Amino acid sequence: MCTGCFTQVDALVAQSAVAALLARSGWNRLRDRAAGRDAHDRRRDAYRENAAFLTEIGHEPADVLGAPPLRDPSAVPYGRPTGAVGVVS
Repeated sequence: MCTGCFTQVDALVAQSAVAALLARSGWNRLRDRAAGRDAHDRRRDAYRENAAFLTEIGHEPADVLGAPPLRDPSAVPYGRPTGAVGVVS
């Protein structure tokens, strides 16, 4: 195989891998929106999974990951209108 062809194959594989990762991320977010989960729920679940893994291997999760994610009071879950659009005070 020539160098030019090898480079094209490399680029195709790399771009396909990136596209697959982006599609997977988008699919997961779309599925979460349909289920009514917001970004905080995803972050909290990821923190719990990572903390469980770190505990299994003998690390203290708070030292490695920091404090668990806290819900931002200004964040609004998907599907719940805020009523703030178009309001002039």
